Order: sequence, then C-alpha cells, then structure tokens
Amino acid sequence: MLDVIISGAGIAGLAAAISLRRCGHKVTLYERSALNNEVGAAINVPPNVSRFLLPWGFDTKRARFRASPGMYLMSHKTLDPILIQDHRNNAETYGAPLFFSHRVDLHEELRRLATDPDGPGIPAVIHLKSEAVSYVRTSAHHVPAPPPFFFPSPFPPTVLVPETRQICAQSTRV
Repeated sequence: MLDVIISGAGIAGLAAAISLRRCGHKVTLYERSALNNEVGAAINVPPNVSRFLLPWGFDTKRARFRASPGMYLMSHKTLDPILIQDHRNNAETYGAPLFFSHRVDLHEELRRLATDPDGPGIPAVIHLKSEAVSYVRTSAHHVPAPPPFFFPSPFPPTVLVPETRQICAQSTRV
C-alpha cells in the first residue's frame, strides 16, 4: 500500500483518488477551495469516460446524468442541419453511453465515490482550504519538476507516486 498525496480535488484529482483507492492505496487530497461555491457549465461525458465511471459504482441518477439520444450540428447562418449524430446505440457500439451532465453534479458524485466509507479500499481524505505554497523535488522517484508556479493555472497539478501509475492503469482497465 502506498500513501499518495494528490494536489487538487477537482474532477481529475477525484478520479485519480478513486482509482488509487480501488487499488488499495491510502489517498489524501489537498484542495485550495472550500468547495462550497462551485460553478460550472454543462459538459459531455463520452463513452471512453463512462466506461470507467460505471464500473466504479458511479450513480448516474444521483448525478442527474442524461444519456444523449443524438446531436444536431447546425449552420449558424441558416439553422439548417449540417451533421446529425445518432447516439442511441452508443452503449452497444462503444461500451457506454455519451452522457450530458452538469459539472457540479459530476464532481459531487466523484467526491462521494472517493470518500464514501462503504466503498472499496480506504476512503480518501480531502483537506479543504489547503493551498500548496511550495514543493520538494526528490530525485529518488524521478518526479519531473512542476512548472515554476503553483495554482495560477486553472488546472492544478495532480501529484502521483510513479510506482502507482502502472498498478492503477492495470486495475482500472475495463
């Protein structure tokens, strides 16, 4: 078992935490925000993502996901259809549906999966209002140096112990 720290409890950080937890590792996430004023737009959750979420026990009803029946791409000038995509057979064709979701609902369900005491492995622990102010680079794990800044980017870095990458990649394949 590894003791893994993840910087950032966004969608990517929580997904990494769930995967690591399912591999039997102890996971601690440090999140800069308080996660009490989340905002976000509607997003697509394509089949290549759904194929991971569903076996993890992701509850699409609780997360208010809607399977896409299809999409119309229309001309901005005439509103005539340019392309019609039928998604009704995505589950059979690609192994999972394409879902529409609100970012906050996706995030809340991922947070539940990462921290629920009834889930597999050790529940992840999230420390809120915990901004990274520095880092220590160790040559023992050959971790590449992060950029010379922390968190001005909208995508905070996710820090994983290198040995964990192969273990979790193997355990999460569907």
